[in-house]
Amino acid sequence: MSLVANNQYQKIANSCLIIRELIRGRKSRIGLAHLLGLQPSTVTYSTARLIESGLIREEEASSGGKSGRKGILLGLNPDYGRVCGIELLVGYYRIVTCDISGSIISHGTYVYDDTITAPLGTKERFIQLLACTRRQMEILTQGYPIRGVCIAIAGIISHDFHTIIDSWTHGLHGDDFAEHLLSCPYPVWFENDANCAAQKALFKDKFTNDSFLYSLVHYYKKETIPSNVPAVGIGMGVVIDGSLYRGWTNRAGEFRSVLYSGSSFNGQLALTNENLIALETDEHLQKAFMKELLSNLFSAEAIINPRTIFLGGDLVKKALVERVLQTEFPSMGTYVQEEESLFHIVDDATWDVSHGACITVLSSMFHIPHVGEQNLMAWEWKERIGQ
Repeated sequence: MSLVANNQYQKIANSCLIIRELIRGRKSRIGLAHLLGLQPSTVTYSTARLIESGLIREEEASSGGKSGRKGILLGLNPDYGRVCGIELLVGYYRIVTCDISGSIISHGTYVYDDTITAPLGTKERFIQLLACTRRQMEILTQGYPIRGVCIAIAGIISHDFHTIIDSWTHGLHGDDFAEHLLSCPYPVWFENDANCAAQKALFKDKFTNDSFLYSLVHYYKKETIPSNVPAVGIGMGVVIDGSLYRGWTNRAGEFRSVLYSGSSFNGQLALTNENLIALETDEHLQKAFMKELLSNLFSAEAIINPRTIFLGGDLVKKALVERVLQTEFPSMGTYVQEEESLFHIVDDATWDVSHGACITVLSSMFHIPHVGEQNLMAWEWKERIGQ
């Protein structure tokens, strides 16, 4: 093993450890050394490089110690740049911009402009959607450097993060967008939307090595999707022992009900598509839908043994979940939201995917590498501090 390479790895790893700790709040150099088990000289060296790169800065403490002098704390520099998360839906899109601590700077929901002219469910249309969202995103960042962008979509994303294996709503199958993404002057990649929501739940999680599922439900107006696509889509983000689990072929979390007996490649539920379309207003069908969803989640819980299952997105209402639990699964417990409850209903999941996409960028930026690991994203600051 190359000693130079190992030395570079250690410098990057130490810096990532420091940054991840500073995301939780400002710290002194001595405090960082104590929390991370590093030598004070190592912290001094690493933080000097991080200050030089512009990632962190020195700040005065609000009050001094016994000497009356104000102490010096280290904190992340909010002016270093912005990270952006885009939830790319078929009828509209959401953008969240964050600073490098993950704090939201702006968020908004937008409709596509009149440059979108290609037919539904085509690669040409998807490229137009990407261009439209990029223009709006660059306006929102107000001239700050863009350090990374994650685009969240409903679909299966390859391990290279630029190939979309399948996205029924966008009509994509094995389409590689590497050339298009690499044309941007900042790192851009795709991620599954439920995985992004799970990353948001994992961010600053108080549970060590947490395990949970995030079940994300989408309801689509029939005029916004290709004619052969169901009106409801369900995906799950799977977190095991504190890490997002993707599965052997990146398909972990792909939902298909045990009650489904059809032959359609994109079928997920026993309910017909006519019934799925009517879910928006039909309370009887909403109850049937929730019963089928919860039945499958109970099976997943028995296999994975998560701490909790987050339920978020369209058609998910606390009153509906509680009513179905009480009437259809009385032996399983009737309460949600309690500390020890299996189900946690997300009261407002509007920004979970787009904010989670920002967190996905930060998780990649500050990922602690393994020796010899080749990171797909060439972050400029890592190259500088590893020299």
